[in-house]
Amino acid sequence: MRIYLAHPISGLSYDEIVAYYVKMRERLSPEWEIMNPMTAKEELRNETKLRAYDYDNPVATNKAIVHRDFWMVSRSDVLYANLLGVTWPSIGCIIELSWAWARQIHTVVAMDFMGPNWHAFVIEMANIIFSGENDAINYLNRLVKGG
Repeated sequence: MRIYLAHPISGLSYDEIVAYYVKMRERLSPEWEIMNPMTAKEELRNETKLRAYDYDNPVATNKAIVHRDFWMVSRSDVLYANLLGVTWPSIGCIIELSWAWARQIHTVVAMDFMGPNWHAFVIEMANIIFSGENDAINYLNRLVKGG
């Protein structure tokens, strides 16, 4: 099964966000085929603070980011969005969540109760909301194993 991992990126360095996805690879069952928005974006490795728009590199133009992320979400069986500990709404994660919801892809969200992403649209588009990452990962690992 394929899973798309959504996580806020803006304001983090390339190394920070890649380290997050490496950690997730270690925590998720090897049965998952993992996709994430940093796939094939090694050209951004020198960025100390990623932003949400206006890269000159062909793999990271606004159009390239939106179309590639849409393609990956659309090919997924599950979308997991980790919105824990953020201090502002993540527009990219919310859009990815909405793409998955519109395609009836199973959506799992970890977020803080009454945090900045606590909104009627997020609450309703998330099939399951966890208040902690460990609970979400345990669920995802049980899901992929069919038990």
